[in-house]
Amino acid sequence: MKRIMQISGITIILGFILFVIGFAKNDFQLPNGQNNPNNKITHTISKNLGNFHSINLNVSNVGSMGMPVTIKSGNESKIEAKLSKKQQLKYSISNGQLNIKNKNVSALSNLLRVGYLDHNNSSITIYVKKGMKLSSISAKNDLTDFNISDLNVTNDINIDGGVKAKNIHAGSLKADSGDDDVYIANSKFDKNHSELSGSDGDVELHSNEFYSLNASSDDGDVSINDNVIHNGLSKIESSDGDVSLGHNSWHALSLSSSDGDISFDHQDIKHSLKANVSDGDINGDVYNSDNAKIYSDASDGDNNVDSSLNHSQSNKIYNFTSSDGDITIN
Repeated sequence: MKRIMQISGITIILGFILFVIGFAKNDFQLPNGQNNPNNKITHTISKNLGNFHSINLNVSNVGSMGMPVTIKSGNESKIEAKLSKKQQLKYSISNGQLNIKNKNVSALSNLLRVGYLDHNNSSITIYVKKGMKLSSISAKNDLTDFNISDLNVTNDINIDGGVKAKNIHAGSLKADSGDDDVYIANSKFDKNHSELSGSDGDVELHSNEFYSLNASSDDGDVSINDNVIHNGLSKIESSDGDVSLGHNSWHALSLSSSDGDISFDHQDIKHSLKANVSDGDINGDVYNSDNAKIYSDASDGDNNVDSSLNHSQSNKIYNFTSSDGDITIN
């Protein structure tokens, strides 16, 4: 016990020393709303850009609160940035590609940061000239969202970080949001497979069109409404959250939740539907006109499936299973 107390005491002392050093680096000022010294914008960038056809952007590791990034259509191609005193930005155009990254912060500086003292209002906005078509976008931001709107991209958009996108036309979208949400609305991805995932955030899709699609969240909800998915078997998954579907159109669909409910309004499905929950309920609407053969199995729950909906001779299969929960299909 004495040994543990000694180790604990040393840890507390070291933590206090790091706090004092970090505090000193902020001129011994406590945060007070906009008066936080690191919250102040100390330098800005506003520069028109030449022609470019792709974007490669990495603004990871810029502080405890991150640096929000907006990419949108504008009258001219332009970059605007608001930066706090600890942030520096490098940008250039090489071989038709716009490259943007934050300058690396030293390991010591990262170690001595005190999170609540490191808050900032920094941001980056990239304007893409109206009518200009990009070939691709690749972007990484580990702490805050990308906001993308009103763009035309021939091939793929690859996002490592949270993303909010609307009015996009691209070949596909691949997004791995980490702790943030994925929100996509009024967009079209009609050339390649799209893959949307999050570790600790929700995935929401509204009024989009996809060539093919998978969507998942480890610890969040998945909500999909008024989308059209043309090809392939779409896998929609949540490990610890609910899956809810409004009206959508699918080629084939597989739904799963390890610890949450699955609910769906009527889905227009060309080939097959499978829904499985380990610990939760399944509630859904199936029409007689779907002409589906229905299998259902609730191992430890009620199995309520309208028998009039089952077309036993059909080649279209709907399969519902729950290990610990009810199944209700009307």
